[in-house]
Amino acid sequence: MVEQQTPKTDGQLQLTINEMFTQATEHFQAERFMETDKLCFDIIKKDPNHIGAINLLGSIAKKINRHDMAVKLFQKAINIDNTEAFLFVNLADSLNKLGQSKEAVKYLKIASQLEPENGQISKYLKDILSKQTPNTSADNPQQKVYDLLQKGVAFYQSGNLNKAMLCYQNIFAIQPDNVVALSCMGAALQGLGKLDLAIDYYQKAIAINPNYAEAFYNLGVAKKEQGNLEEAIISYQKAVAINPDYVGAHSNLGIIFFEQGRLEEAIKSYQRAIAINPDYALAYSNLGNALIKQGKADLAVENCQKAIVIKPDHAEAYCNLGNALHVVGKVDEAIASYQKAVAIKPGYIDAQSNLLLTSHYLQNQTLQNLFNIHKKWADTLFPSSDIQVYSHKNDISQNRKLRIGFVSGDLRLHPVGYFMLGLFKHHPNTELEIFCYADNKPDSLTLELQSYVDGWVATQHMDNAALATHINNDAIDILIDLSGHTAHNRLSVFAKKPAPIQISWAGYVGTTGLQTMDWLIADSHSIYEGEEKYYTESIIRLPNSWLCYTPPKFTPAINPQLTNRFVLGNFGNTAKINATMLEVWAKILLQCPQTDFLLIYRGMDSSSNVKRVKNYFAKIGIDINRITMEGSLPHEELLQRYNSINLALDTLPYSGGLTTLEALWMGVPVVTTKGATFAGRHAASFNSTVGLDELVTDTLDEYAQLVIDLVSNPQRMNNLKKDLRNKVANSPLCDHKKFSQDLSQELRKVWVKWCENNQH
Repeated sequence: MVEQQTPKTDGQLQLTINEMFTQATEHFQAERFMETDKLCFDIIKKDPNHIGAINLLGSIAKKINRHDMAVKLFQKAINIDNTEAFLFVNLADSLNKLGQSKEAVKYLKIASQLEPENGQISKYLKDILSKQTPNTSADNPQQKVYDLLQKGVAFYQSGNLNKAMLCYQNIFAIQPDNVVALSCMGAALQGLGKLDLAIDYYQKAIAINPNYAEAFYNLGVAKKEQGNLEEAIISYQKAVAINPDYVGAHSNLGIIFFEQGRLEEAIKSYQRAIAINPDYALAYSNLGNALIKQGKADLAVENCQKAIVIKPDHAEAYCNLGNALHVVGKVDEAIASYQKAVAIKPGYIDAQSNLLLTSHYLQNQTLQNLFNIHKKWADTLFPSSDIQVYSHKNDISQNRKLRIGFVSGDLRLHPVGYFMLGLFKHHPNTELEIFCYADNKPDSLTLELQSYVDGWVATQHMDNAALATHINNDAIDILIDLSGHTAHNRLSVFAKKPAPIQISWAGYVGTTGLQTMDWLIADSHSIYEGEEKYYTESIIRLPNSWLCYTPPKFTPAINPQLTNRFVLGNFGNTAKINATMLEVWAKILLQCPQTDFLLIYRGMDSSSNVKRVKNYFAKIGIDINRITMEGSLPHEELLQRYNSINLALDTLPYSGGLTTLEALWMGVPVVTTKGATFAGRHAASFNSTVGLDELVTDTLDEYAQLVIDLVSNPQRMNNLKKDLRNKVANSPLCDHKKFSQDLSQELRKVWVKWCENNQH
């Protein structure tokens, strides 16, 4: 989870306390009181007992004739440290200005006792008694501007944006070119969603003062919110060019680079922010997130933990830590981390979805438990009493062409993208119009998918409410979710029910928990008869497989480069490799001493994961040199590695999805076991669809024995591998036209049913 800082309404920099106090003193001496004030408040947030900062605030109050405020500040400082004469002198001075000369004399006497040799104190006493109080603050325009700016910032921070704007407008009546107020006005307008106006104010501030880093920073935040990432980058870069120590600008540059997939640049930006402020929890958390994408899961764990040490209530850091722990195969710890994130921030939907998704990986998981936790999630976040669903004015003609909408963040080089390609390309144009609402950066597969559909809306910078309204205005008849509780999901949109019929499919293998999700697409191998009670959705069972596969164009040829030793393989998620699977695999390796094992996945080669897996095998006497563990590979190279293995081994309780299909396509049979949940039945479904039921076992003991038998039976292995790619290509798994027709017919059935139930 990547966080972005919000627009700044002041000139504060995140420096060390000593550096901030030095700057504050310099600003005070130059009578830049607003800058002094902001830095002092920032210091006090970190050190509430910082005498110097409190004294400077009191001194500012004196300068602008707010002696009542000054008295309180000097008294606060004296309560912390009553040994400093200058504090008593300052307090006496303000008391005298308020007409309280007797009190002033009392405190001057204390100052004199503290510094008896200081002749200036006695002189102060005479001067204080002789001087008259200067003009009131009402006659001081600078003080009035200062007061208005302080009030405006306070209103902004409390969320009262209209009152904040009124303060800034009153400043413009006195000082039309006040760049701080201009930038603050922009921040308030941005908070109200008026981005274009906000940008105008930031640009006015920059035109007046081209060296005003905060205005460039705020402009960068606004440009990013608009989706103009390149312009946002330019603005942040100008901010750091003016102020190389601008922590927030470095951090937000990292966020944009991360979103663009420029991981090296993102990491460098986060590291610069940390170098400037070693206590910057946000940067550590986001750095951890970027390192996960790089496959450096151990470093990711380390950085997320640093963020939590600095800020123990950092919900986002706990969520990112959960993601990193998931990658290194520590599922139980990942779930505990997500739970901590949710406990800190109960409305944290991303952490909650990660928790639900990861729950599918738990050993001994049951459909009943999955149903319970998903339903609890939905009932808590989207109680029916609070949700106002959209009205639907769709034409209820039963036989007309249907408008089908797909919502996903994965319409790209991703398993979901490959699953959709055949359908989009071969969908019956006379029956269906396809519209996509895509929340991902486009790539080559995105562009191909776009070419086959009737409408495409990029939704990365569209909030849930706006997207739901857009879908409803598009009069979509059937809206299909392709994400479930995975990354970039828009389940909050589906909770509003912008379309009359809503379906979950392809991206998530279980119930969403939403009452507003009407159907879930599966097949008879994935959801058995009688299991409907474990889903909030009704079940559509397609006649063959619940998915249709399109191999990548760059798929290498099947050209096994095998040694005399039999090689087993698993190219699946590290989180799927649990203690139970290690035990089963160890049993196989012990029975088959001439067999090696190849494991490949992002984070598979992390030191903690290598230690976890190899130590297990070593303890029971298996030579760890038989185990090869590799990390992330480019997709084409990964497919090529299938030519290095004889047989693929599936996992439980979470089975291999795309990995099973790719293994079969590369001519490698896959041994699997029927799982207890939808997530555990991918490979069983695909094997059965291809006609490889003999590779589907009922128990893990049978699974282990089958693998042992295959290792020792070259003829049977040859028969399984012979012409396997053609078998897959000619099976329903790759029959895109038939699959599209089957799905179209099922969509028509649910549409007719809805129309019949909504006849007026």
